[in-house]
Amino acid sequence: MRGWRRGIPTLVLTNATGDQLRREQQEGRQYNEVWRHYQDVPGFALTGKAGDPRAAVTPALAQAVLGSGFSWLLYGDDDVAFFWPGLLRALRGLKREDPYFLTDDYYSRWRTGRSGQHAPDQPRCVPCSIPATQGLDLEAAHALKTCNCSVAAMATHFEGLLGEKDRFKSFPLHPPITTVAGGGGAVLSAGLLRRLNNSLYESCVHGNETSTGGATACGGSDGLLTACLWQQGFGYTDPGLELRHRGTFAFNTYQSNRQRMESDFEKAAAGGCGQACQLRLSHAVSLHAHGAKMANHTQGAAELARFLCAAAEYAERAAPLEQLADGVLL
Repeated sequence: MRGWRRGIPTLVLTNATGDQLRREQQEGRQYNEVWRHYQDVPGFALTGKAGDPRAAVTPALAQAVLGSGFSWLLYGDDDVAFFWPGLLRALRGLKREDPYFLTDDYYSRWRTGRSGQHAPDQPRCVPCSIPATQGLDLEAAHALKTCNCSVAAMATHFEGLLGEKDRFKSFPLHPPITTVAGGGGAVLSAGLLRRLNNSLYESCVHGNETSTGGATACGGSDGLLTACLWQQGFGYTDPGLELRHRGTFAFNTYQSNRQRMESDFEKAAAGGCGQACQLRLSHAVSLHAHGAKMANHTQGAAELARFLCAAAEYAERAAPLEQLADGVLL
């Protein structure tokens, strides 16, 4: 998914070694990518997948490998596309020094007792910069307004709210959500990464901190990330789009439906994109392209290239990125 990144510094961890790793490193340099080997963990008990610790540990290694010059770290599966107009809008007014773990795409048992995705009114934080819109009842929406979404703050605010069937595990030892979704991705601030104890985080990712609130059995690397950030006191923050526009989420806005988003791009180009269509396109932060479901990767790559070109053309027409970036505090 190099098409959307426009050469931003990227860390890729791989289990490749030897000549294969060297080839990947050489090719990656053209795109400002750093490829590093991180070994599999055979028989990894927490998820059953040997590569999951590698995916989960990547944010903790980013500053050591890429340097400290960046303000925001984008985290997601390798088949996730991020979109600059929506991303810059989501970051507007947020400070890089505050500890943000930003996403509204996660799995939760809230209200149903079953793990579901993209459900409104989940117990979560929202940024302190969110405007006080008339009629917006944060308490009713179970939203804690803060620039420092800590476990302690969430534990105090949501005490007594979460029933036994509504939560993943014992709250506040574990978060009320099951996991963030790698298909929608997340944004981590430089401020959070600087506060992170990397060695403790890596130990947690490898399953060595289960007795201290760290990761236990979970579905994959995203669950490890969620649990191991939580163990160090970091909660998760919803950018707040769905609060103001019910039913519309910022991360994986189109719920992995690339064809629907491409149709909206076509409508926008033809001047037939209505208010709801414009809202989705202008605020979409990411899309999960479901690369694993592509029967033919060559054909799939061509389709994705066309899709990303349509996204870039929309961005140029809708609003200059320089104008959107003016509102982002770096």
